[in-house]
Amino acid sequence: MNYYHKEGQVYNEFGRKLGSKDKLGYIKIGISSGSRASIKQWLAHRWIWTQVNGDIPNGYDVDHIDFNPSNNNIDNLQLVTRLQHRDRRKQKGTVMQRASGQWQALRNNTHIGMFGTKCRAIMACNLAYI
Repeated sequence: MNYYHKEGQVYNEFGRKLGSKDKLGYIKIGISSGSRASIKQWLAHRWIWTQVNGDIPNGYDVDHIDFNPSNNNIDNLQLVTRLQHRDRRKQKGTVMQRASGQWQALRNNTHIGMFGTKCRAIMACNLAYI
């Protein structure tokens, strides 16, 4: 089956838009390499990056410039080291700690606390300004 991307969306050869949003807002897609038994799951931004720029080198991540994980337009994607990616997420003020499933609130790289929802972590960041 053939796939293509346009304006940050991924489509199959019949023009059907692919993907579903996960709880963090990232779009996940399934890409088949021929047989239904060999469907590979991708994050859409990573698949789009590889279609335009080739493989992602080890130690690098594809970053959303505007911090919106659903905006997969190629102009919104950049290749960064894992360290750069982590530092950019800290700039935003909240980081999802996948191991615990908690949101960490940060202000100027200072730990404020861990929260069950992103909304509560953002509220804590905002209150830290006061």
